[in-house]
Amino acid sequence: MFVCFDDPSVWKVSARNPFVMCGQKNLIITVSHLLLDPYDWGPLSAIRFVHYPIKSKVITKLFHQGFSYYRSKQVNQATYWVCDRTKQSNCRARITIFEDQRVYKVTNSYHTHDPMYTKLCF
Repeated sequence: MFVCFDDPSVWKVSARNPFVMCGQKNLIITVSHLLLDPYDWGPLSAIRFVHYPIKSKVITKLFHQGFSYYRSKQVNQATYWVCDRTKQSNCRARITIFEDQRVYKVTNSYHTHDPMYTKLCF
């Protein structure tokens, strides 16, 4: 539940959605360590891809800042990835990879859960 006042320094926000629209201005509230820069761009070399062989197919996961993602869809030169905890924790975090430019963009950085740091060998 959001409460916006004329003074933008006085407001309340729920932990589920850190984005508030108040007076034609977007206010971004940091909720502990779970909210990263919402428009985080970077080179593909900063992201780790891990391939898991499962039965007769190979699953590819993306790891970024302690969170894992799976591929949702691919349209033209863009690949869309969603958080692994989308269904369990109702997490809405998203990453888009632009293959032609070799960069990624964090399109939604808010996670509803803590990061899952796993031991990966690179």
